[in-house]
Amino acid sequence: MAPTLTARQVYGTSNIGILEVQFNGTWGRVCDDGFNNNSAAVACRMLGFSSSRSVALSGNFQSTAHTSPPIVLDDLNCTGNEPTLALCQHSPFFQHDCQHSEDVALFCNLSSTGGAPSIAIRLVGGSDAMSGRVEVNINGIWGTVCDDDFTNIDAMVVCRQLGLPFNGATAIGSSYFGAGSGPILLDDVNCQGTESSISRCLYSSTHNCQHTEDVGVRCSTGSIKTNVNYKRH
Repeated sequence: MAPTLTARQVYGTSNIGILEVQFNGTWGRVCDDGFNNNSAAVACRMLGFSSSRSVALSGNFQSTAHTSPPIVLDDLNCTGNEPTLALCQHSPFFQHDCQHSEDVALFCNLSSTGGAPSIAIRLVGGSDAMSGRVEVNINGIWGTVCDDDFTNIDAMVVCRQLGLPFNGATAIGSSYFGAGSGPILLDDVNCQGTESSISRCLYSSTHNCQHTEDVGVRCSTGSIKTNVNYKRH
């Protein structure tokens, strides 16, 4: 019988965060030594997410400031089909040669058994209701969206979620509608264009942005224009 192992994500938002596991009543971290996307797929399934497009984000994911938990697992080697990390090959529990700068973080597909998180959205600072700075509300907090890789496809989803015309939606970066003052809640938004809500898109809940990079959109009818794509700085 496999050991009982429970998983959770901390210091992130919903589908992104530092991976922690509980063994014999003790919560701790997982070292990134040997940890790959097969291991990430198993961990995401334990968390209730689809295993597809699971990505291991190793090291320095807000972890250096939280160095008290022990490191429970090291040298994980999964095939990707295991129902639990406990059935993957790994070093003995709590035996490792790692620092917390090597803590594993996960990015799991938002197609989860529990559904995507709720993200409210609004446009601020525009001259009319069809345009403005994109602001989102997560867990009761309003904040902005970074323009890194934000395209007209992503703008379409924003406008659709707001119930506005979206076929000719345009992304406008570099805080065109003014810089926000709250936290930057989303970065690296990547939508397919068919989603009903930005919460269904891939995104990062951590960022490397300033409010000078707050993205805005202009909603309109018509065909999609050439995508605007603001690259990472």
